[in-house]
Amino acid sequence: MAHISNHMNRGRIDGIKSRNGFSLLEMVIAIGVFASVLAISVQIVLSASDAQVRSSLQRAVQDNIRYSIEYMNKELRTARGITTLHNDGSSCGPQAFCERIRFTNDRAQQIMYCILNSVLIRSKPLGGAGGDCDPLDPESINIHLTSNDVTINSLFFYVAGNAAGSSDGQPIMTATINVTGTTGKARTAVNMHLQTTVVQRLRDF
Repeated sequence: MAHISNHMNRGRIDGIKSRNGFSLLEMVIAIGVFASVLAISVQIVLSASDAQVRSSLQRAVQDNIRYSIEYMNKELRTARGITTLHNDGSSCGPQAFCERIRFTNDRAQQIMYCILNSVLIRSKPLGGAGGDCDPLDPESINIHLTSNDVTINSLFFYVAGNAAGSSDGQPIMTATINVTGTTGKARTAVNMHLQTTVVQRLRDF
């Protein structure tokens, strides 16, 4: 009788233990599921954060480049004597893609747009000379039109109809620009390729 009672008590204790605890396998499975859910959640948060940074960076790059292009277009509309040049200063052939554009603005200043150290530059003369995009020329004032967060990879100008005369002399200018905006992290770099076209308002005679 005592043997039966002891057996029943032991079975009752084993049942209580099995109901109140977890086996090693159950614990391993629970930890694995929790770790998977945590990893997925962290990845979603990081992806959302990265998308927000890229979106913000893209808007910043667009605003920066839009200002620069609008500034350049406004000045080119009232320009005179438009010519294009290569980076070494040599003249471009007709209807060729060139890295620099030079003209006389509505204040009779010789202006040049170019790229220096991956920055879009508006070069104007200091006094009566200059305006040649030469960083060592003391008679040139080179104004940065893009910020340090924007890298200008390439800039090309294409001009047609710039031969003076009554049959032509009203140039059409197209500028293509390739830019990269970064936040210091390669994974958040944004690359853009933009193009703009402007027509000179007054005809060159």
